[in-house]
Amino acid sequence: MKNHYIISQNIIANKGLRLGNYLIDVVVILLSIFALSTVFLLVADVIGYDAGPIMTYIDKMNKLEEHLFGQLFTIPYYIFMEVMTGRTIGKYLTGTIVVDHEGNKPNLETIIKRSFSRAIPFNGLSFLGEKSRGWHDSISETYVVITKELEKEKQNYLDFNEIGKKESQFENDFNV
Repeated sequence: MKNHYIISQNIIANKGLRLGNYLIDVVVILLSIFALSTVFLLVADVIGYDAGPIMTYIDKMNKLEEHLFGQLFTIPYYIFMEVMTGRTIGKYLTGTIVVDHEGNKPNLETIIKRSFSRAIPFNGLSFLGEKSRGWHDSISETYVVITKELEKEKQNYLDFNEIGKKESQFENDFNV
């Protein structure tokens, strides 16, 4: 059986970092919605399309419709960013990254599961427990960790395993 690195609890991002990630990403998503809406309105004006009914509908959405509309931007944002880099803009700015239990970048299926799990109502309240993991972390079996600490821990693990390999090679070379 091959020995694998497993992340330790001391590198998992705390609630403060997670809140920072969330707030930064919300601002990025809202700015993206604003920018796309502005572009939509400008293009509609240039081509002579009356965007008034669409804007009126958006303005009069109920809470469920607002939530679903927000998810149209939120889910793709998280999927794109985390599939490409393992990080969102919030995670870049707070020095954190999404990983699996072995400290690797999660695969596409896992990121999709993680991103759609964010749409669960009251997901944000799942952080009120003792651990700084949300339901979207638990469901997707992912962790948000401090990037520099992960790198150090993985390097220490690799260095430690090299010690055993060097001793075994020495024993083989000298028939000890």
